[in-house]
Amino acid sequence: MEEILLAAQRGHSFFLFGQAGKGRTYTLLKVIDAIKKHRKVLVSASTGIAATSLCGKTVHSLFGLRDGRFTSVDLIHKIDNDANFYQIKGNITQTDVLIIDEISMLSRVTFLQLEEVIRTVRGGLEQFGGMQIIAAGDLYQLKPVPNPVNSDPGELIIVDDFIKKAIPHHFILQEVYRQTEDDLVAAIHQLSKGIECLQETVKLMNELQRPLPQNSRPIRLFATNYDVDRCNSDNLLSMKGENVANRKQIPVKLAFAMTVHKAQGMTLDQVEVHCQNMTIPGQIGVVIGRATTKSGLRVLNFNPSQVVRQSQLIDDFYNSSSAPLQDGCCCCTRSHIKPDSGQPASGMHRANHTQQILQVDKAMENDETSIEFLDFFEEAIVLAQDLTLPENVNPDHYLSDIYFKNTYTDEQKLVNNMIPFLKARAVITGTFFKLIYHQVVVLFNECISNENPSGSSFTEFYSKVARLKSSPGGYRTIRYIGGWCLGSLRYNKQKTVISNLYNDTNKVVVENSHNDVLMLDSLMCTEAEARETAEDPLTLSQIERKDSLKGSLCHIHEKTFAFFKILDKFIRKHETIEHLAIHGKDLYDVILKKIMEDESLTNMWEALFEIKDDASLQKRRAFNLLGDVKKYFRMSAGQFRKEYVRMLWLKLTESK
Repeated sequence: MEEILLAAQRGHSFFLFGQAGKGRTYTLLKVIDAIKKHRKVLVSASTGIAATSLCGKTVHSLFGLRDGRFTSVDLIHKIDNDANFYQIKGNITQTDVLIIDEISMLSRVTFLQLEEVIRTVRGGLEQFGGMQIIAAGDLYQLKPVPNPVNSDPGELIIVDDFIKKAIPHHFILQEVYRQTEDDLVAAIHQLSKGIECLQETVKLMNELQRPLPQNSRPIRLFATNYDVDRCNSDNLLSMKGENVANRKQIPVKLAFAMTVHKAQGMTLDQVEVHCQNMTIPGQIGVVIGRATTKSGLRVLNFNPSQVVRQSQLIDDFYNSSSAPLQDGCCCCTRSHIKPDSGQPASGMHRANHTQQILQVDKAMENDETSIEFLDFFEEAIVLAQDLTLPENVNPDHYLSDIYFKNTYTDEQKLVNNMIPFLKARAVITGTFFKLIYHQVVVLFNECISNENPSGSSFTEFYSKVARLKSSPGGYRTIRYIGGWCLGSLRYNKQKTVISNLYNDTNKVVVENSHNDVLMLDSLMCTEAEARETAEDPLTLSQIERKDSLKGSLCHIHEKTFAFFKILDKFIRKHETIEHLAIHGKDLYDVILKKIMEDESLTNMWEALFEIKDDASLQKRRAFNLLGDVKKYFRMSAGQFRKEYVRMLWLKLTESK
């Protein structure tokens, strides 16, 4: 404690780390008391509840960051010129020491923007404009929430070397004060780090499933807002008494239950933990660490497979040596200059998609998947050596043709960012283009052998192209669309539940929709489970790429993936030009009807839910859910339309 207080009083910037129950908040309060007499101290945290425990505010409100909607340039302009930001400018220019609690939930992108805004508004070249920074938290706890809309992948702040140099010192609290029972302390340690649970920890978690004493009123902790809202609603509606009045839009949130993110930093005497959907590294450790004793803790639905290993980066940082404290704080007052360039750096690193791809390439250097891909690609290069392209076929021209003049979606931006990336790698791009071009040409020549091809020839060509989609590349798309489809359906069911929660007359609607959510949940899995069970890990790549754009896409069990592969083949069988000519705009209604009437498909779908023979209600619910899986048809219809228009254009061109 004395060394920490001394560093704070001398003006050093440092990290203060400590796992749950190790007195971090107590230490911070002591630091604040020690320095506030002589300097202006601004107390903040990454979340509102964490800030409340220190009588502070969130970083986002104190400095105008809000939800990340502003670039650094826009925010600095508002602070300098907008009267509504007058208080924020005062926070920046008049503060000597900034304290940030729960630093683990503040992302690298947000922290770099904070540094740039403070430095620029204060008008200095020193990091943070010379402001002293004391950042506290536990990197083994909850991580930053990704914000794909604002290009924030949610990285830990310690991935950035600049941040580690700007705050060169760190202290780690070791002694546990909140809990005194050794087995509970050991369990929290294992669950927080994500290391393999010892038998004693698993046994303890199972023992803690017992109910709490009868008159207990524990706070219930869940992973998602959906579960929290359901629990709060059930508790409110179960209260007895006459309904005297109703009022909407009261700025109060019920707290019979709350999410893990809300609870981080709290100490709770009685807590009931619901572990379902807790799959983030350290998440279960956070909720268990809220309890003070085993007697006030209940743990439900715990499964050792939910314990996810933390990044080695955190261990390495904690085990690294803290920079020695130097007189005059010259160790903490460096000029904001990149050591490799000698030029001022921009703190707002909005990572573009090309940079993200390069980062993924670097991260996969020793990955088995990348090795398998490289082996495959080397074979492809050998095959492509004897292939040539016609003189009038130039990959650069095709890449230029797909450039979007106006971009409205993240995927359009990704395409535009990838074009110069591919053009700069002419050899690899040319090899890939030759392989694809010759595959299509071979198929075309097999099917279109005369000058006046019939419609059936084009149907055969399209059919073979459709069969090409059942390659690993096609399977990637099937897995992605299947997960997207089920995730969208579950989201809509959850919306139905939430919108009717407090309407006592719609209990049946809420119950039915919630049961649908539970059934859909059984078809999905965590990313870790998908990686562990996937027969072909390469089929996960489409989800990973899309997830970097949109965030929170769904992974599906291998058995669910197998169903969607069968479903896709069934659709391709009926999704032909001949059937389009017969059924016209009703084609997909006809296909849906055939699916619902196909006994093998419906039996395979029901088997996914492991429905018992006598559970007729569940069978009906499963059957109705199958009919709701229409988004898959829409995606398929879009692709079919593109290829049909392309075929018509080809026929029209040849007839001229």
